[in-house]
Amino acid sequence: MSWLVSLADEVESVARARPALEQQVGQALQARAAKAKDEFTFVSDLAREWDPNRDGAISKMEFRAAVRKLLDGRQLDVKEIDRLFNDIDSDRGGEVDISELKAGIRRLHKAAVEATQKADEAQAKAGKLREHVVRAQAVLAATEASEQATKELLGFEKGSLGAQLGTVVQRKGLSVSDIVSKWGGKDGLIDPEEFRTEVWALLGTVAATADQLDELFRTLDEDGGGTLNNMEVRRGVKKLIDESANFKGTLAGIREKANELARVAQLEQGGLRVTLAALVDEEEEAKAAVRREAQASAAATEMEMRAKEAALAAKKEKAAAEKAAFEAKIQLKRQSTSASFKLKSC
Repeated sequence: MSWLVSLADEVESVARARPALEQQVGQALQARAAKAKDEFTFVSDLAREWDPNRDGAISKMEFRAAVRKLLDGRQLDVKEIDRLFNDIDSDRGGEVDISELKAGIRRLHKAAVEATQKADEAQAKAGKLREHVVRAQAVLAATEASEQATKELLGFEKGSLGAQLGTVVQRKGLSVSDIVSKWGGKDGLIDPEEFRTEVWALLGTVAATADQLDELFRTLDEDGGGTLNNMEVRRGVKKLIDESANFKGTLAGIREKANELARVAQLEQGGLRVTLAALVDEEEEAKAAVRREAQASAAATEMEMRAKEAALAAKKEKAAAEKAAFEAKIQLKRQSTSASFKLKSC
């Protein structure tokens, strides 16, 4: 059960864990967007606030300051802020323009929604695990109660020495006259030695020690005379038979209780085994889903990186082409001016 408690603690810690920076920023932007008139107003206001020098783009330094202000009071790692900036700066131009800001806001919004959803799911899962822990504790209590009842049954099953003797006397159908004549000899009185000999003959020598038999004898010797007469034997036999009957009734109750507790424990254990098996399968599937999500995320990140690299290469190629065209234009103009100068010289 300890692993179940540990799993619940682990899942609960995930639910309480501080989100990643992009999720924190996304959640903060969500809160601000909810107060804005509309999306256009929200983005415009944000762009003006994050671009204090109004040059139409947000630099890395401006982005750092804006994120710190947005998440005021939180300990932030500059490297994490810069990493987020680089992710939003899709063309790797070193600054974030309005189109990149809009795309970044959408991405951060999605990250915030996913973070909230995962935290809620983790909290719900932790709650279910706590319920399983409570059930496991109940199963453990039922099992312990069943085991205790079984121990009690085993310890009580033989019954007291008097109950055992009463059961044998009743089973063999021994009458008082039979006991007196056989156990007491000629004088009709039964002394402790005769009592021990006859009881051992009925129950076996391992059933009781001499001291235990002497103690039983004293309880039957009502007048303390050291022998059992006919009346004491008569009353003693009735007492032993009553003790045997009471024992049987008590034993039946204990056995019924032990059987019921065993049935409940087995039922609870069976249900818990099914639940835990399903829980293990669920955990394995969750781990597999995390692996698939990580693989998909890695693939998406790689595709995004390639797209950024392609966009950057296209931008550089375009800039190079524009530069070449400009230089060609300048060269052509120079040639035209040189030709015109020559004509004038002629």
